[in-house]
Amino acid sequence: MPYIAFPHQYNDFLKLRRILQIVSTLLSQGRQPLDDVFGYELLSSRLIRARRFAGLPIAQQVQEWQRLPPSLQTPRTTARDLRRMFRVFGLLEEFPTGNYGLTERGERIVRSSESFLSNDEIEAWTNALINLKFYSAADDPAINAVFRIRPFVLMLDLLEHQSLDKKLLTFSMAASSERPAEIQRIRTIVSEVVSGSKTLDQALQTEGIPRAQAANLVKILPSMGEQLALIERHAGVSSITQRGRLFLANARDQIPIWYRDLPGNATQKKRMAGVLATLAQGAVEEHALSQVLTGIGYSVSQSVVDLNNVGIHVTVVGGFVSATPPISFDLLQDVPAHVRHDPIFGVLGNLLGAGVVLTPATLVTPTGSLSYLPRPRPSIRRRRIRGANQITNPAMLMPRRGASATAPLAIDPLDQARRMELVRERTEQHQRLVASMAELYLARGIIPVEGDFDLLVEVNGVAVLHEMKTLTDTNERLQVMHAVGQLFYYEYFSVPHEVGTSSRIEKAVVFDRVLADQSHIDYLESLGIYIYWRTPEEEINGTPISMVFLRSLLGI
Repeated sequence: MPYIAFPHQYNDFLKLRRILQIVSTLLSQGRQPLDDVFGYELLSSRLIRARRFAGLPIAQQVQEWQRLPPSLQTPRTTARDLRRMFRVFGLLEEFPTGNYGLTERGERIVRSSESFLSNDEIEAWTNALINLKFYSAADDPAINAVFRIRPFVLMLDLLEHQSLDKKLLTFSMAASSERPAEIQRIRTIVSEVVSGSKTLDQALQTEGIPRAQAANLVKILPSMGEQLALIERHAGVSSITQRGRLFLANARDQIPIWYRDLPGNATQKKRMAGVLATLAQGAVEEHALSQVLTGIGYSVSQSVVDLNNVGIHVTVVGGFVSATPPISFDLLQDVPAHVRHDPIFGVLGNLLGAGVVLTPATLVTPTGSLSYLPRPRPSIRRRRIRGANQITNPAMLMPRRGASATAPLAIDPLDQARRMELVRERTEQHQRLVASMAELYLARGIIPVEGDFDLLVEVNGVAVLHEMKTLTDTNERLQVMHAVGQLFYYEYFSVPHEVGTSSRIEKAVVFDRVLADQSHIDYLESLGIYIYWRTPEEEINGTPISMVFLRSLLGI
């Protein structure tokens, strides 16, 4: 049986950033990242190693390799594979002229310069992974074997059932579709190897995967999952993390759409693709969308009919157009490059690389802007605050007492002292912190739970307890100490009464500025506490691992 031939050169995000920066430099010099130019630039920059002449000076290595036939020149082969990998992930695109250019997603990675993954990079790679789809064995429609599969999503599906030797993840590349029967077939193959009823070699032979190729198939995606804290590996055994479960739940919520399966002529497919890429980001205002679609001879009503006819349920409710359930469709990774440059997409606006961000998103078009309602998420069964503007007082997130208005309340001195402290602490700055964080969740249909804490939300079996702290130039140490004590106290005494018994509890502290002392960040992360802060631009930021978790939670 056929399998997906995935690029298998490099998997380290920081090294891939440097390689992509070489592409950017070449393009800025008016040079195209073709096999010979790109490959030997990488070799000269020591970003790749070709072992055959490795003992020679770089200049002489280049000369020796270039004496060989092109098909035997490893730098050229490596460059070709890397270029394909960047295209598959929506970082590089090929124009109809045959020239190449970085996408908006690729530019975000190139702009990073830290010695660690930046938030922009984490978001870009996470979006690339969740939208990674294959239509044919090498993502080449000329190949007869047809696939409709998201291989990384299937890898996580296999790991959700049990921890596995990394080599067994190879079989995620052998599924032809995401139909339940096909997914179960892959699970059965893996179970047979785990139980010993089949050897790995026997299973690989059945699927037509050469043993040497099997190792290459799992060089890239599992490692990327590990770097994004979606997968963890110990002694060669891979397991899904809690963040991975959130990622998987979000991916399962989405219906994957393949451009090549859309019906109609070329123009009709392009129109539908534009609407799909728009709706994949969330609900969009009907009036604004109607104005834009008029520019390409299309309409909201016709797009609803067309998409409903192919099984994509689109509704218009309350002046907004949305797809339910949500769809997975990304112009950078789902639409062929020569199609993306059609004027239709220019009219639809700068969709290329657009993604849901942690602030209200707008899509600028020649006829105005499209206002998005972020993708709805499952809510919880508690008293609800319906909008951040309703949080006029953080005490609204405090529990209502059951005693009648006339019955005197028994006053616990410790409880009274704690409440006095909260009253003093919950200044205007503290209130703004609560509202800022709550707004992120409310915008995605995640409703805060009321209780004896600053903020608690529950999503897909994960409860996240937040403590808000305002900082001065002298109180950082004290506020960190208070945050830790309160988080662990509420986790033990309060949260179990507010969420399901099977929910996993995570803890986060939100500051009104970046912590000045790195040791405080290290201390909080060593306790498993996520760290966020409000920026001067009134946005929420955090440490890289904290932002990975937050984006997974929000379904971004």
